[in-house]
Amino acid sequence: MPLRRDSGSDILLPGQYPLVMSDVVRSVAIAIRQAVPADADGVAQIYLESAAYHAGFDPERYSVPGMEAIAALYREGRQPSSDEAGGGVTLVAEIGGEIAGFVDVRLERSSDLMHRELMYCHIAEIAVRRVYQKQGVGGRLMEAAEEWGRGRGAE
Repeated sequence: MPLRRDSGSDILLPGQYPLVMSDVVRSVAIAIRQAVPADADGVAQIYLESAAYHAGFDPERYSVPGMEAIAALYREGRQPSSDEAGGGVTLVAEIGGEIAGFVDVRLERSSDLMHRELMYCHIAEIAVRRVYQKQGVGGRLMEAAEEWGRGRGAE
């Protein structure tokens, strides 16, 4: 939450809480690239962090799978973005050589007869490691996913 400066002192506005270091937005260099099999463990760790977060909200709907099961999916190219036609990709965001987040994106066409014929990008998964949240990582991953899709004919 932002702080308001008043006469040189920090004053919290009603309903706000003091900032903690993890809430501070830092200027960081974010590199986006296509994932490779060697990224599987890093992507799986972020996936599991996201799964644990969701399971905390709705444990009847979400569960936390095993690390090796998720890492194997990404290592073998069977992640949620994969399809038989090769119309999917996993993009990773790197900060200082560490994987900070990822997005699984694939191309799809609507099967609904009232939709006009068009191809679009479907975001199957997106997650950012908690320590890198609120630093623009998710936004950069979404921009990269959109660019990837547009480059392949998505509207």
